[in-house]
This record gives sequence, structure tokens and C-alpha cells, in this order.
Amino acid sequence: MKLYNSLTKKIGEIKPLEGDTIRMYSCGPTVYDHAHIGNLSSFIHADILKRTLKLVGFKVKHVMNFTDIDDKTIKRSQEKYPNLSPLDALHKLTRDYEEIFKQAVGNSVKDIDFVRATDSIPAMQVLISTLLDQGFAYIADDGVYFSIEAYKKSGKTYGQLLKLNSKNTSKARIANDEYDKDSIHDFALWKVSK
Repeated sequence: MKLYNSLTKKIGEIKPLEGDTIRMYSCGPTVYDHAHIGNLSSFIHADILKRTLKLVGFKVKHVMNFTDIDDKTIKRSQEKYPNLSPLDALHKLTRDYEEIFKQAVGNSVKDIDFVRATDSIPAMQVLISTLLDQGFAYIADDGVYFSIEAYKKSGKTYGQLLKLNSKNTSKARIANDEYDKDSIHDFALWKVSK
């Protein structure tokens, strides 16, 4: 089986790292509301790939994350559960929407290992510190950001499907961006608590 590799920009044969098991990670929803078409289309694409891999004879270990802490989850949890402590409100909101997502996609989730962003905060902090030390991240007033430009200048290839530039970046996204980053293409690694 062959797939397009967005990093190398070439079609390559699928080769498991160990035996006949493919390890697959897919991004799951931010669990602050019901899943939307973007969440579901990502899920469907990953599910089709997993089913195809199994059909051609591979075993698949599929891991999907729930983003259970970010600006949206914090804000919505405080709105919905103002009488709970911030952490209890966050857990109540996100756990409820995790279950709603799983029910919405049905039996397709039975062989997925779900992980939460909050399960990996110490590891994230170590990684962010490493990126800062290597010059691939920077501190702004509202948080820490990954610098795509610094990463590219180091000679590394940024693995993306589309080359980002001012011509293909949404003006609405830029105008509504509430972050204090150096470049519109940089992304938040850590946000300062409000």
C-alpha cells in the first residue's frame, strides 16, 4: 500500500516500524461543544484510512486526542458551571462532550485509544522548554508560540500540505486573531492564564 507523504511530497510505500502493526495518530475534537463537520470529516478520513489498512492486512493501533483544555473549554466551562471550581467545571464540561462525541460516531471508536491534553501537561512543558532552548519558540505577552520561520531557517522542513503565505491565508482569520504572535502563521504552544 502506498500513500502521499506531505513531508517529503512523494508517494511512498507504507512500512510498519514493527511487524505488521501500523501506529496511527489522529487529531480529535476540542471538547467544549457538539462535534461539527470539521471534527467529523477528520474522524471519517482517519476511520477510512484505518479500515483500508486493516483490509490490506495490517493491524492498526489508533490513538486520538481530545483537546480538553484551551481558551474555548475554559470559557464555556465557566459559563455553564459557574458554581463549580474552575477545574471541576472544566472536567465536567469536557468529559460530557467526550461522551457525546463517542456516541455520535458510534462503534467506530471501540478500537481507538483516546488521550487527553490534560494527561500530558508535564511532557508538554518539557517539550516547550526544549523548543525555547533551541530557538524554535518565543515568549510573547500572552503565551509561548512556535516560530515556523525560525524552524524553516534552521534548515528543517516544515511538514504541511500547503505553503502558507499572505495570498492563501484567510484575511478574516488574521483580523480576528486575538494572539500576540510575531507571525500570523505561528501557533500557540502555551497560553498565559487569565
